[in-house]
Amino acid sequence: MQLVPNGGTATAPAEPTRTGHRFDGWYSDSTFAEGSEWTFATSTVTAATTLYAKWTASTYKVTLEINGGTVNNGNVTEYTYGVGVTLPTDVTRAGYAFAGWYEDSTFTGNAVTAIDATETEDKIYYAKWLSSDAGITSVSVSGTTGMINGSQISVVLPATTASLPTDSNEVSITLADNNAKFSNLATTDNGSTWTFAITAEDGTTTASYTINVTIQISGTVAISGTPVCGQTLTATYEGNAGSVTWQWYRDGEVISDATGETYTLTVEDVGAVITVSAIA
Repeated sequence: MQLVPNGGTATAPAEPTRTGHRFDGWYSDSTFAEGSEWTFATSTVTAATTLYAKWTASTYKVTLEINGGTVNNGNVTEYTYGVGVTLPTDVTRAGYAFAGWYEDSTFTGNAVTAIDATETEDKIYYAKWLSSDAGITSVSVSGTTGMINGSQISVVLPATTASLPTDSNEVSITLADNNAKFSNLATTDNGSTWTFAITAEDGTTTASYTINVTIQISGTVAISGTPVCGQTLTATYEGNAGSVTWQWYRDGEVISDATGETYTLTVEDVGAVITVSAIA
């Protein structure tokens, strides 16, 4: 309170402060009507006068570090004291799952979903991403690298291999993403087929794989019999395969249903080259 002579001017007090607000001056009208702003240097006092502080809620900047992603809806660039704001959740990045907004780039503490109405400073939030890559880059069995074709891996062990391995320690799997995990590596047919699963870092994306393991065939195949129409040819195999199946060919083309160790020549075979393959 000040005592001011009639027609005199009042002395300006120290500028007041209020949490989360900007001071916008003194007014002689409580509704801050136009023309009621008080200027201490020129406004004169002619009667008992009450002045009112005008306040405007402060607006603060919000920076979203998206880290390679895209905010599809609900982007936030600022918030107002007393109101706050909800951070966007419709956020995407190819090959990743969104795991929330964090106040620091190392993603410590808990994810933040909204800025409280009582906050009073600029904010920076960092998007955390979890890989959805459940892929593999390499598979080997007993030191022999396999060929990956989608979810199927084929491994052909050297002909000198005595038997198919059944110890899971003989199987090595390299993940496309080191944060993914593989599980359930097992064989149910004495090492001929192995299966396993990969769970991506996001915890929901999974992939199943099958490893088909064979031993390279070594040995010889021979055909005996008379190469005359109506006569029967017989195939024999000597090598490291315990058992084989057969496929006969005419001039390099598969002969339908000719899958036994014997084959009877027909008129179609006259003048053609007949061969056979042993398949382990």
